[in-house]
Amino acid sequence: MSNHDNIKIIRMYHRSWHLFIRMMDRLFSAIGLKPTTYGPKICRKNEQKIESLSNFYNSVISDDKALTRGICCIIFSMNRPMQLHGLISSFLDNASTTIPIFVLFRATNRSFARAYSEIIKSLKSRSIQFVEQNNDSSFHNQLIDVLENINTDKMFFLVDDILITEKIDISEINNVDTRNSVLSLRLGSNLQTSYNADSPQPLPKFVSMEGGQTGKIRWKWNEGTFDWGYPISLDGHVFSTKEILAMTKYISFSSPNTYEGNLQIFNPIFLQRFGIAYKKSRLFNIPCNRVQTDVDNRHGDIHQDELLERWNNGYQIDFRAFYEYMNTAAHEIIGYNFIKRNHDQ
Repeated sequence: MSNHDNIKIIRMYHRSWHLFIRMMDRLFSAIGLKPTTYGPKICRKNEQKIESLSNFYNSVISDDKALTRGICCIIFSMNRPMQLHGLISSFLDNASTTIPIFVLFRATNRSFARAYSEIIKSLKSRSIQFVEQNNDSSFHNQLIDVLENINTDKMFFLVDDILITEKIDISEINNVDTRNSVLSLRLGSNLQTSYNADSPQPLPKFVSMEGGQTGKIRWKWNEGTFDWGYPISLDGHVFSTKEILAMTKYISFSSPNTYEGNLQIFNPIFLQRFGIAYKKSRLFNIPCNRVQTDVDNRHGDIHQDELLERWNNGYQIDFRAFYEYMNTAAHEIIGYNFIKRNHDQ
């Protein structure tokens, strides 16, 4: 999909909202009611959305920074050194080649900070840059700084309660055209349930892959439900770096949860694109605990302090025990096994 096509979508979105408000005002008048102030409020709110969408695409079009063909990853972590170690280790095991990784992390006390320091020291020979969040309010600016330092034309996010369960061919990801598709590493035809909705999750109608590719599935995001209709995810969805940077600069946020939530303003564009995934998902979340207070997400009962104690006693998650695990949802609460840490893991 070209930039011109995306601008057309923005304009269509704008016109449809104004038409809806005019129809509502006529309906109120026809039944003898005064037009409500709700209509103008909706218009103002959507004017802001349209402005953000327009600014976003103007930024993408005008950005002439030269980026290298390739992909990098940004990981968000807070008070979860044990889980972060499992994620990074499973990614290094399963990625076909090394890619740049940025970890934007936060430790709220010295004990968590020491554990993160141990991980940083153990991974000093890898292409991983750790960026510690300065304070409660610095997430916004520090994320923009990280994005502005990315030199690859594609990127994806991960959060620290994810584990990689299957091999990931980096060259295949590099071949995806992010102008018309969003590749998801978390989706696959094995997903039958939406964890967040606590509901069965129907598979979308799949269409043939371009070039007769096998091993992957394709669908239209605007025809999917639950996870299959949610293209702007921080859980392993691949984007254009320039698009993400432009979107990030035009929204307000203070944490990973508010960041993902406010990125949804751009859904009218991304819903028009194709979704691409492997037939079997490459990763899944284990939401065994909750460390943030923005959203009251469903979660398990393994407290982060318990995991920290196990880490301090020399243990790690046996992340390899999850390889080839057949998850039926993008998030599953499943028990960890712990093993003694060594230098190879």
